[in-house]
Amino acid sequence: MDFDSDSDLDDHVNAESAPLLGDQNHDSPFPSTLAASSSTLTPLSPTLTPSSSILLPLEDSSLPPKWQPPTRTILPLLSLLLFLVVTSGLLILAPIFRLIEDKACHIHYRLPPSEPIDERLCKIDEVQGPLAYLGGLSVLLAGVLNMVAALPYGLLADRVGRKKAFGLAYLGVIMAFAWAPAVLWFGSGLLVGENQLWVLMVGSVFFLVGGGVPMLFNVLNAMAADVSGEGDK
Repeated sequence: MDFDSDSDLDDHVNAESAPLLGDQNHDSPFPSTLAASSSTLTPLSPTLTPSSSILLPLEDSSLPPKWQPPTRTILPLLSLLLFLVVTSGLLILAPIFRLIEDKACHIHYRLPPSEPIDERLCKIDEVQGPLAYLGGLSVLLAGVLNMVAALPYGLLADRVGRKKAFGLAYLGVIMAFAWAPAVLWFGSGLLVGENQLWVLMVGSVFFLVGGGVPMLFNVLNAMAADVSGEGDK
């Protein structure tokens, strides 16, 4: 075979060394520098034929698929979990308020904790007034702390996952609700008089662990939105 010039000879050699690349003289969507070095392209090159897909890494079909519960099962479970969280919180508030009222009543009448007092004697203004003031300040402090913690823990939930964020928030709520009974039981010998009642406000600080009750509801709603389709929403 005769060649007119050295360039024709080089083209022929390149074509023989890479026969699967076809004719190099047609218009290529790639730069000329890539076309000139096409003989060194990897098997992932778009110029290969469809049969070259066997060179791509395949997923291990021997592993069983990961089981995921259907949406119709997850949504009722989330609704049940929300119901249990709200119900448990409402049920525990009544005895906690009664314990605090009884402590304030003993402080007012200057009686030892071991001596029982009729509940009707605790319904006077001298007892209920400080309790209402204490309760209002505690709710205000809890609301401010929840507002401060909402954004950071919302970002954390997107980063580490909904379940971990829910568990952390639930832990903080348990610590906050357990603070009052713990102080009233273990702090009787350490805190005397009205000081023991004001220490109860410290329990709201535990809402900073996880974001408090609003974070619980937000995470559950986010879980429901993640598994719901447009029709379910």
